[in-house]
Formats: sequence, C-alpha cells, structure tokens
Amino acid sequence: MLKKYGYEEKQQKRVIRSKRPSPVSPKLPDLNPSLRPGLAVVFIGYNPSIRSSSLQHHYAHPTNLFWKLFNESGILSTVTNGVHSHPCAAKDDWDLLQYGIGFTDLVLRPTQNAGQLTKTEMAHNVPRLCAELRSNQPAVACFVGKGIWEQVCKTLGNKDALKNFGWGRQQLELEGCTIFVIPSTSGLVTISYKEKLKWWLELRAYVSNLGVDKTAKTDGVWGKVRGAQNTCEEYKKKPLFLDAGDAEMVRHVSGKDIDHLVDILVRLHEQKCSGQRVIVAVCGAPGSGKSLITERVINRLNERFGKRIGVVVPQDGFHYYMKELLQMDDPETMVARRGADFTFNAEGLVDLVRRIREHPEEEIYAPSFDHKIKDPVEDSIVIRPENEIVILEGNYVCLDKEPWSKISQIADASWMVVARPELIRERIVRRHLEAGISKTKEEAEQRADGNDMVNGKYVIEHSRGIDLAIDNE
Repeated sequence: MLKKYGYEEKQQKRVIRSKRPSPVSPKLPDLNPSLRPGLAVVFIGYNPSIRSSSLQHHYAHPTNLFWKLFNESGILSTVTNGVHSHPCAAKDDWDLLQYGIGFTDLVLRPTQNAGQLTKTEMAHNVPRLCAELRSNQPAVACFVGKGIWEQVCKTLGNKDALKNFGWGRQQLELEGCTIFVIPSTSGLVTISYKEKLKWWLELRAYVSNLGVDKTAKTDGVWGKVRGAQNTCEEYKKKPLFLDAGDAEMVRHVSGKDIDHLVDILVRLHEQKCSGQRVIVAVCGAPGSGKSLITERVINRLNERFGKRIGVVVPQDGFHYYMKELLQMDDPETMVARRGADFTFNAEGLVDLVRRIREHPEEEIYAPSFDHKIKDPVEDSIVIRPENEIVILEGNYVCLDKEPWSKISQIADASWMVVARPELIRERIVRRHLEAGISKTKEEAEQRADGNDMVNGKYVIEHSRGIDLAIDNE
C-alpha cells in the first residue's frame, strides 16, 4: 500500500512469543476454627484469605479492618470486665480464647477473595458451622458480613429471617446462640468506617448487657457467660488424655492430618535463617501414638522436599541401661518403674539437644532404644548437617521440671499427642504382650495400670508451653 507513495513496503515478520507457564501455587492449608465451649463471642467470616492461611491467623490481610475495629470498639475490655484492654492483632487470635473470644469461618478453605467460593461449597459447609455452634454454645455468634448470614438462612430454608433485614442483633437464634450481624471488615466493602464502627459498638453494648463473670479473667481461663451451657470447669472434666493442655488453651489438630502438620514445620523452617535448625519437641503419654505420628510427619516432609531434610530423635535412647538401674539405691523400684522420668538420663538428652542447636554444621550421633534387648544402642542415629528439621519425640521432652524443662527453652515449638485413656491403655497392654515385657494379658494390664498410666498422668499434669495438641484417636 505504501508503494504508491514512493516507499518500499517492508515485509513484517510474525513474532510468536512463548507464554511463560503460570506458576502452580502449592495447596494452602485450611485455617482451623479457634473455638472452646462457653465463649462470649465467636466471630464468623466468609473464609480465610491467602495471607491468613499462610500465617495461620484470622483476618491477617493488612487491608482488612477487623483488628482496627476490634481495638477501637473496646470489646476485649468489655468481655473481660476491664481487666484486659491491650491492642490486638491477627497474631493474637488464638490467645483471645482465654478471654472468651473465638473465630471460625463459613468455609475453611482459603481463597484470594470470597467471590471464588461456589454457592454449593458454602451450602455444604453450613451444617459444619451449625455443629460448631451447637457443640461450643457461644453466647453470641457474630457474622462479619451480611452475605454469610444470608447463606446460612437460605441453606436452612428460613428465608423469612432475611425479610426487613437490619444490622445488629437478629430475631432468629441459631443452635441456641444469639445472632449478631455486622458489616464485612474487608477493605473491598464500600460501607464507611464510621458506619462499621457503629455496629461494633452495638455489639459491645449487647455483650456488656449479658453479664460476664469476672472470675478467671487473669489466670488464663475464660469466664462464664450467662446463657452459655458449657463452662470452663465443665470442659476440663473431660477425659484427661483427650484434653491435655486445655488450661493453656492450646490449639488442637487431627493426627490424621499429616499434611497440615508438615505445613507447620515448613513455615517454621521458612522463618529460620540459613544454616539454622528447626527443633520441635513432641511429648505425650505412653501409648498416645507419638512415634507413629512423628515418623509419618518426617516421611511426608522428606517426600515433599525430595531429600532427607528431617529426622526424628527419640527420647527412648536415653533410658538408663538395665545394669545401671540394678546398681541404684532401690533397684527393685527402678526396674518396676522403668519408663518413669527418673529412669532416663535427662542431662544427656539436654546436652544432645543443645549440640543439635549450636552445631548445625556437624554430624551428631544419638542413641536409639532396642526393644528386643530392652536397652539403648549408642550412636545408632546420625543427625547430619542436611537434617534442618529435627523432631525430639518422647514422653517427657516438655516437662516443667529440671533438667527436662531446658528442652522446651531450646526448641522452637512444643507439641503434645493426646488420646482417650481407654485407647491408650489398650495400646500399652498390646505393646507389652508383643514386646515380651509381659507374658499374660493380666500381667500386661497390671504393668500398664501400675506404671504406664501413672507416667501418662504425670506427663499431662507437668508438661508446659504446649503450642499444639494432636488428637490421635
């Protein structure tokens, strides 16, 4: 076409640019509910953001106004009768359980925004949400967003509850809980901050009128709210081995969710500087399933990294030798109580943990325990420099007494494996028979009741600083 104007037309080359494949995001973990029986308020969101999932804290996205509104409304001071009024952030969500405040979501799966959830997915999660409210009975269930409450009402076939909708307290109760609906705190919602704060203050006023018992607000136990069916004291009467660490408000996860436990280890690893090891202490009663769970976690972790990045170091390798027990002041008692904390070389274990922490560049050798010969085997476990994640597994690695307590001070995290006592006893009896420790079932039961169950009770009562309880049913 340009030739008629005296220009030579150049032939244009067609350039095909190869498209860079989109990176595949790893599957992010669900954000588990932060709930306990007898709470004053439970906040219910749509679902976790990507940031909340990666940090494992509620309302963690910096543009979300939740924590700003939470602090300015003064609801923490109201729930605790003025005992606590410190500013809170996403990192404090699990700690707020002790003050009577919990969190959950309609859907636990994280997405970039709530619009990525399907109506079917939301509807399928309504029964789960109702079950959480039914079993925990908070005084107030506060829906942070009108759309969440609408979805619940539609799924339950109660559209009449949406007629003449207004913010604040709703006429309908759900699973015995008072329902409060406030505007979404998302930065994408166009409702003004002033309007949002207005309804937070309404929520605070309503909670104040409930009458919160002032007891137990300063000793790590949530108070009782009038109308709540379960109090802290009732909850603590549940089976000992199932609810270990309740007084410290630890977070519970399922022992079957190995990938979730691996995700936690990976996050701990990412937070470390290059060349530093992650050390996690995993305790629990005899027969709770510590060895099996830690082995599965480390195997899955190594599979994910494609190398042996993790290793388990069992406390059992620090049993005193049988010949050492026989040379002690009361050898009969020491042999009969073998497995109690005083039948281990605790100082030796603490020294090993310290070397694992302080010398990541060295190969470190640790003993194991041979159940056939019923004695330790020296230098049978090697912790190599490439083992950047180390799990210390044993009954007493989180004890509050010296020298055991030094382990928790060195470790990055402390976990406890818990299970029902009757299940634990059954496992122990079977183990004694299979290992040849006891010749008859009656003898195995006597040993379990006279030693192992006693040790288990001691572990539960004297372990401290637990970050995570792993339910192993």
